[in-house]
Amino acid sequence: MVPNEPENLLLISLSGRMMAQSAKRAGWQRFTVLDLFADQDTLTAAPRYLKAKANGFGFDHADLLNTIDQNVGAHGAVNLIYGSGFESAPSLLEQLARCYRILGNTPRQLRQFNHPKDFFSLLERLKIPFPEIRWHWPAGRADQHFVWLLKSGFGEGGQKVFPVDIEQLPEAIADKPLGPHCYLQRQLNGPVMSALFLANGQRAATIGFNTQWPVTQSSANGQSGQPFLFSGAISHTRLSLSQRSAVETAITKLVRTTGLVGLNSLDFMLEEGQFRVLEVNPRPSASMALYDEEFPAGLLAAHLDACLGKLPEQPVQPSTIRASQILFTPRKATIPDSFPWPNWSSDQPGYGDKVEPMTPLCTIYAQGSNAERVRQQLRKRHHALLNALFNHLPTAGTLATSNIAH
Repeated sequence: MVPNEPENLLLISLSGRMMAQSAKRAGWQRFTVLDLFADQDTLTAAPRYLKAKANGFGFDHADLLNTIDQNVGAHGAVNLIYGSGFESAPSLLEQLARCYRILGNTPRQLRQFNHPKDFFSLLERLKIPFPEIRWHWPAGRADQHFVWLLKSGFGEGGQKVFPVDIEQLPEAIADKPLGPHCYLQRQLNGPVMSALFLANGQRAATIGFNTQWPVTQSSANGQSGQPFLFSGAISHTRLSLSQRSAVETAITKLVRTTGLVGLNSLDFMLEEGQFRVLEVNPRPSASMALYDEEFPAGLLAAHLDACLGKLPEQPVQPSTIRASQILFTPRKATIPDSFPWPNWSSDQPGYGDKVEPMTPLCTIYAQGSNAERVRQQLRKRHHALLNALFNHLPTAGTLATSNIAH
């Protein structure tokens, strides 16, 4: 057995490929991956694999619990690292925590960060700035000077975020409370940024700052779908020393107050040069893929070390600029036999798998020493892969595109 490899380890995420490859990088050989997709590269990296059923955007809870019970069991010490899929289902993580040892943040911590009133009360108490929010539907014209976003604390990856046209709201709902776990947040201009960091409950080590972009996605009938879905990110975001210091100070406050451990990310934006916190993801996030190669044993091993109290001894200084993008298929597709997946792609569906319109096809990557050239390379690979799959680019009216240029 490889030193530091947890015994009987289960990795659970909507897509487990990223954690599986990081675990393989660490030399771990005895872990099981459970996710929704059974992508080819996930199966290649995982010594053992279990497939779960989906229910909407997330897991079918009953199926997931039954699959684990039948194939892993609740007997003995079973260690569990979770990724995406639990922000919208903290009760599911609570059920798992009764039987398995969570290597990461607890269900209580997850609830603290995805329950809007708890989270923003925490930010206020710690004097950490965030965009203006509302708990009730607007009652006057003062709010019409801004664009407001309706958000849910149970969303992730940009899901359940919608712009609100204040002028079109019926008078009957004025000043009435929003639904449970919902809030209005004043929209800021500019890209969403994130800070990926390791924490040990008392201290934090920043891994890198990133810029994200959403997918501009239209449904088949031309109507807008979810306009803020996460599509991709690029590392090495340029921040001033004061901006970086402000973000890292906020992270330190949050870690010391809540006891965050392992890999986490903080999403933020800039307003007139000052940072504003949007949310905290208290688990390994998609930006992990931008830095895993910088760690000889991978970031999942660093996540485990941090959970056990150990942070990197030296400041992390990633050298290569990396970008990733989720590629959405413009129309229904069946993956041809022996389709030549390029080595700069991942999350690869199996041969013969059917991919529905406007859903993720795979993830593509680019890297280099110049950010704009990396973005250009990503755009070229986006079109090259679609051309290879469809032999021509689809019409603009049905193509889901990503705002890489921002």
